[in-house]
Amino acid sequence: LHVHSFVQVTESNDLFCNKYLKDEGIFAIRLNPVTQILTSMKPSNLRRTYFLSLSLLASSYFSLSSASYAELTYDFDDGTLQGWTIILPENPNAAPVTLTSTTRPTGNNNGPQPQSGDYLIAPIPWGARQIDGYPTLYVRSPEFFVDTSGDLTFHMAGGQGTGNIPESEAGVLGTPNVSSSGSIFVALRRVSDGRFVLTKRRGGNGNGMNLKSFTVDELAPFVGELCTLDLVDSFNGGWGWTALDTVSIPGVTGTSVVSSQSTFLTTVSTGDVVGTLTTVGGTDGDTSTYALVEGEGSTDNDKFSLVGDQLQAGSFDFSEIADGTQFSVRIQSTGAPSGEILETVLILTVEIPYEPRLVGFWDFDEGNASSVNGGILDLATGDGGHDGTLIG
Repeated sequence: LHVHSFVQVTESNDLFCNKYLKDEGIFAIRLNPVTQILTSMKPSNLRRTYFLSLSLLASSYFSLSSASYAELTYDFDDGTLQGWTIILPENPNAAPVTLTSTTRPTGNNNGPQPQSGDYLIAPIPWGARQIDGYPTLYVRSPEFFVDTSGDLTFHMAGGQGTGNIPESEAGVLGTPNVSSSGSIFVALRRVSDGRFVLTKRRGGNGNGMNLKSFTVDELAPFVGELCTLDLVDSFNGGWGWTALDTVSIPGVTGTSVVSSQSTFLTTVSTGDVVGTLTTVGGTDGDTSTYALVEGEGSTDNDKFSLVGDQLQAGSFDFSEIADGTQFSVRIQSTGAPSGEILETVLILTVEIPYEPRLVGFWDFDEGNASSVNGGILDLATGDGGHDGTLIG
């Protein structure tokens, strides 16, 4: 099976959708060249993100896993950045001013009130913000997968700057000091290329907290994309400051351990790989190591083993296990050099081998959509074609 672009799979495909997707709807599948995982893009009314592992062989099997859904909320009311990272200034402890979690700033006209609670993200020290030559202020949320179960909302106070918003993080990092032509904005940053795919300013200057959002419709083109929410202040004129509070992000939990697949066959032997682990949303620059640990959800740890980032079948005999039986393992991820520790429970489902036969050759050219109707694979548009049928 040769896949050059993307394939749209519908429920009419008895072989795939009814067996693996069931009633979840229509998914557009595309290849992620970094992880070699096919990430499904889902309709806005669904509340899960799926990872689809597809072997590019003429005869193979498919596997599907889902990442946990969660609404990510940041109110900063514990007095910390709650996982957000200061990008600029590069050395915030030695900088004359930085953005951080703080109570209402005082002095030189008191700063804005938090939208909720006692803390917000604001420049400290407050009175030093608008001095020429001071650093651009840039903070970034933990990573998350975009979901469209609701609007992404946040509250901003302060100014909005006068300059154009850069197209990507490179445009901010290339101007490390504030200027009268700078800008103040919040951006949805795509991790894969650093581009600001959506941006918003406060909408006028003021001390009050304005509710801003990226709507479901605005987020829709980026469902399933790994992103961050970035706050940038590169402006030093009047109202040359910003504040942020109460951020709500509908998305797949930004920090979690995910497996490349959550199903495996009853034919696995000791040492066979049943999934490759990845830590999503950990500390930038960290390398993760993994371990099976005791705790809630560790029921079946003894049936598996870990070698590096590979979750492997242990010495347990899965050959007589009923189709659809689930196994639960608890994985600990430790990031280095940060020392950040995360534990996640993964559910693995065993399946009896089922190998469809692909008779003939299909070539999905760029831009083609496809669907399966009555077992015959038809290309909807463009060049390309097929000379066989799908049997299974």
